[in-house]
Amino acid sequence: MVTGKCALCDQQKKFCKAHIIPISWKSVAGGQLNPGDARPGDQDMVTLRPEYTRQGAHREFVFDDGILCGDCDRLSLGPYDKAFVEFGRKWIVDPANYTAKAGNTVNFPVQSNVTSNTLIIGVASILWRAHLSTRFPHIKLGRYAQTFKEWINTNLLPDNLTDYLSICVEAMLPSREAYKGMKEAHLLASPEIGHRKYNGSYLYELFLPALYFGIRVGKGDQQKYNLQNIWLPNSKTIPLRVVPFEGSTHAKALAWLAENHIPTR
Repeated sequence: MVTGKCALCDQQKKFCKAHIIPISWKSVAGGQLNPGDARPGDQDMVTLRPEYTRQGAHREFVFDDGILCGDCDRLSLGPYDKAFVEFGRKWIVDPANYTAKAGNTVNFPVQSNVTSNTLIIGVASILWRAHLSTRFPHIKLGRYAQTFKEWINTNLLPDNLTDYLSICVEAMLPSREAYKGMKEAHLLASPEIGHRKYNGSYLYELFLPALYFGIRVGKGDQQKYNLQNIWLPNSKTIPLRVVPFEGSTHAKALAWLAENHIPTR
């Protein structure tokens, strides 16, 4: 491994293979199952199946071996990654979650030993790593990169969080039509991070199994804000806007990915 200055601890250390999006999401998406095995919620996720051989990012998720040391990746970022992945797993594998009515916002409980701070910083840490990596040249956080780094190191968030970061999440419900569309498209790719300018700030889009994250960085003009749908600090619940897969932002994005970026088997 190459040695250099770690972006988090600022020490000269050996770099590790740091995944931008936690590699443990693979277990949520079925990577620990036998080929072809079904899993609750499989209909609405980017299915990452080990039986299909992919190269680089498509097989392992995108990583960068020139930004973080192993200690920071494992000990500092690891707890955020673990809580974030467990939240996703909890939504997907518990059938009780799918009784929610589409179009409603549910207050989803976080793990007993964390608060919403851990999950919010987990999302921020993904953008922060992407900002550091040459693998995501379109993600530039500017002055917010230092702010997110401080959150990671302190596990503290400001009361005026929405001046810096606003997270809204759509949670997909399963359906037979969604399963058929996913299967035909062979959506076997690494999760993606999109971006666009929106109302005076940047909106980043994170596509994960059964979940679509709209992440606004910056205050913007705060038009169309609905605080009922935004993740707020120091809470034991987070809001999820429940939507059917068909016609969702997630479905449209995955259809575009299938047409433009998914290799032919």
